[in-house]
Amino acid sequence: MSVISSIRQSLATWIAPEARAMPQQVADALTVRSSSGTSVTEASALTASAVFAAIRVISETIAQIDWEIYQKTGEAEIELDDHPLRRLLDEEPNPEMTAFSWRIAMLTSYYLHGNMLAEIERNQGGQPVGLWWVHPSRVSVHRDPLGMMYYAVTSPDGLNPVRVEAADMFHVPLLASDGVTGRGLVQRARNSFGLLLGMEE
Repeated sequence: MSVISSIRQSLATWIAPEARAMPQQVADALTVRSSSGTSVTEASALTASAVFAAIRVISETIAQIDWEIYQKTGEAEIELDDHPLRRLLDEEPNPEMTAFSWRIAMLTSYYLHGNMLAEIERNQGGQPVGLWWVHPSRVSVHRDPLGMMYYAVTSPDGLNPVRVEAADMFHVPLLASDGVTGRGLVQRARNSFGLLLGMEE
């Protein structure tokens, strides 16, 4: 299975509520335990009304703003209206998501897990023709013997990792201490989330 096909399968699973069951090994990897003893995951964090409301307001607000592309030339910034990525960011990043729904998925991943990730699909000429959101639980960052960074992307069940070159992954980390891999609120605010979840039980 190609990486793009794998991402499409993952999207179908994420979009369909009745099929959102997460493989146990992936769920275990995403679970952090707070000082109160409460297990904190993406799913459990979003059950807290304050967390859900905050993530929703921030994500939907940013998602409504046009994502422009600029080229910096000296001190000037020139907007590139005809850049191949413009249509993908503002209209349709891939055939299965609107620009708005793609941005929501990216921003939710960014704040909860610390990384927004999308596989860049290219045509034979190397031009980007698709941006496929990837859940951070399926991605790990590595370096080969030559020191070149790449991403290992697993299938939705957490198996069969496929190498994706850094140039083919759109990745924005949140507060990355190493400059590469971000840490989201599930990890950084696990104690606060744990107390909040305990109060709402």
